[in-house]
Amino acid sequence: MADQNAKQVRKMYIAIEGLPGAGKSELLALLSLFYPQRITAFPELVKQVAIREGIEGFSQRRRLTEAILAELPRRWAEIEAAAQQGVLCIEQSHPGVHLAYSKAIGDSSFLDAYSSIENTLPIPDFYLRMEIPISLSLRRQEARRTPQFQVNMPTLKRMLQHLQAWHSARKSELVHIDTDRAPSEFLPQVEEILGLSYEGDVNSLKDTFEIIILLGRPAGGKRELIDFVNDPIASYGACNYV
Repeated sequence: MADQNAKQVRKMYIAIEGLPGAGKSELLALLSLFYPQRITAFPELVKQVAIREGIEGFSQRRRLTEAILAELPRRWAEIEAAAQQGVLCIEQSHPGVHLAYSKAIGDSSFLDAYSSIENTLPIPDFYLRMEIPISLSLRRQEARRTPQFQVNMPTLKRMLQHLQAWHSARKSELVHIDTDRAPSEFLPQVEEILGLSYEGDVNSLKDTFEIIILLGRPAGGKRELIDFVNDPIASYGACNYV
């Protein structure tokens, strides 16, 4: 397994996992905002389905399993379509996490269903785990004021054990990153792991024209136009003129 300082070559499909409150949703929101042309973010499927269908995640497990199984093919098709467009697909959580939670709470419905779908699941190029202590997860869950999604300490402990066993059995490429620190400290590390580098609007100029040949009649304003665009653009090497 890779440690949290490991460097990764940019791949096409990454799954992010971690305890509740680790910052998964917030991280994906930031990456989507600053890299809209380079990544496609997929929210946690289990929570998305539960909210949309009005399913109580802990007491209606069989109904939740049925909804997840119905939604998985659509999610896989969306990931495949995005990957074919050449963008990095980043998914929050993955079926292995839900399996670990199901084992932790004794949910036989998903355990039985998982064996029939496991071989059809897309395999991420690697998994990125956002690490925080369980005690911090509990505090952050409380601060969110969403009791329907809160998970207690015994369940989280059992879930982590099952998830670690799941990764070990599959020899997953699992990259750990400590997110029990300021975002300004771990965000650059995430960008490095994912091969992302912010370029802003300057890159859009480079992608437009490298050389412009300006034609016109005498006194048509060619030199004046060159003088106008030269100062803000030439320093970036986006415009060479003849």
